[in-house]
Amino acid sequence: MRSLPRLLRTLWYVPPLALLWRVRTRLLQRYYATPFYNLRALQGEPGALPLVYTGVSVVPGNRTVGEALAVGRWWLAGQEHTLGMPPRTWLPKVQPLQLFELHYHEWLADLAAAHRPDAARQLLASWLLQFAHYHPTVWHPYPLSLRVVSWLTHGRWLLAEAEPDFREAFEAALRAQLRHLRRNCEWDLGGNHLIKNLKALLLGGLAVQDGALALWAESQLQRALTHQILPDGAHDERSPHYHAQVLQDVLEVRAALRNAGGGGGVWDTWAAQLGAALAFYTYPDGGLGLWNDGHVGDPARLALLVRESGATTVPSLLPAAGYARAEQGPFGLVLDAGLVGPDENPGHAHADTLAFELWHGTQRVVVNGGTLAYQHRLRGYFRSTAAHSTVELQGQNSAEVWAEHRVGRRPRRLALQCEETSGATTLRASHDGYRAHGITSHQRVLTLGATALRGEETLTGPQVGEVRAWARFHLHPAVRVQQTTEQQAILTLPDGTRLAFACEGGRLTVQPSRYAPQFNQLQETHQLAVRLSLPTLQWTLAVLA
Repeated sequence: MRSLPRLLRTLWYVPPLALLWRVRTRLLQRYYATPFYNLRALQGEPGALPLVYTGVSVVPGNRTVGEALAVGRWWLAGQEHTLGMPPRTWLPKVQPLQLFELHYHEWLADLAAAHRPDAARQLLASWLLQFAHYHPTVWHPYPLSLRVVSWLTHGRWLLAEAEPDFREAFEAALRAQLRHLRRNCEWDLGGNHLIKNLKALLLGGLAVQDGALALWAESQLQRALTHQILPDGAHDERSPHYHAQVLQDVLEVRAALRNAGGGGGVWDTWAAQLGAALAFYTYPDGGLGLWNDGHVGDPARLALLVRESGATTVPSLLPAAGYARAEQGPFGLVLDAGLVGPDENPGHAHADTLAFELWHGTQRVVVNGGTLAYQHRLRGYFRSTAAHSTVELQGQNSAEVWAEHRVGRRPRRLALQCEETSGATTLRASHDGYRAHGITSHQRVLTLGATALRGEETLTGPQVGEVRAWARFHLHPAVRVQQTTEQQAILTLPDGTRLAFACEGGRLTVQPSRYAPQFNQLQETHQLAVRLSLPTLQWTLAVLA
């Protein structure tokens, strides 16, 4: 019963239609598993037009990965698995995200880069024997959508020298998956999932030469993107990782529509907006900031996406998303002062309000924890406020993150201001995420210059003298730290640069920390943890001469 109020606080934000759609989906799963559905409902009409392979790949596959795959070594969500060629089982005991990735079939791009159509056909033949018909996990709308797009993108290459029986089985399964997806878009989740669903249906409509389906999917996709792309160009899930995915979706849909005689106008506008915001999220080392779910990513892919988008500038502020970026000399930082995500489904949100990340040159200095895995005993920690470089009330989160993808209570009153003066940038931000614990506001002021970052943390509220609060500064694993006093520490960066940390209004300790720059890659590191002894803490991080 103690969890019931939290559940109600979570459901408060969920639209009733989304709940009804989820109930409908679960009820229909029993029907989908029956022979009637697989033998009748998924079958197409006779005399269907030939398939036209319409997919366009913006990001090429990886030849090295493809060569490893051809001998049975699979790379799934940051981990290598020796599954065999073809896999000994297509349902291995791995994390759910890894199982999904196995069934995305995006590995076709890697096999194409390695020039291994024989291996691709061998894998598909094995897969079709088991999953040409409905399966509750494999035919989940999300992996199904990515798989359909991958098949449409590489189908012409895959079938160039295929036997007629293989071609027939492949194309029948492709048409059946499109029919199933048309009935089962993830309207309840929205977000990047719905974008993937509608992208697959749009490309599928073009492929099966169904003009009505293609027009419907394009109109619904435009409607979803209009809702999800914020006025500043950020995707509303506020995750750089998923933002990059949505940009790639837009670029690939635009390319496919161009091949069909359309694809300009609003698609060009969205590509440029999303590209500029992705450049904002990308740090000088070429990787992404660790905000909400996701990972640092592949710098070459990110640069390619920005280049293909046509974006020419890097904004200093994403006001709708609530992010600010400041750069002075070799220093740069990003601060998050926005909503944790879209109210209706902040499934990828972390309790990271007013956290910041700092770099010096191309070296990351202050970081957030990242995302280790979605189904892992440390999932709660990596979503917690304590895993981010911000102020944490002992044992409490600024947003009520729970389970794998749930959020109950969350910050509602947020403010962000940016001031530019000669040689300095000042960011002022506040949130009310601790209001249930007697703290009405956490205010953070960051002033960045070419040689130092100065910060001020202020807590206000009726219980400000009774709570234990910590300001946490998680350090990149490459940064060495030496504490000198209870108010000071020295940081040494990989290039030898030394930074002095000093604080007033708190007691400093150096504590262990965890860092996950990629999925399933855990690194041990340290954090500067300052126990606030006054309502206001002042601190400085400055270059030592």
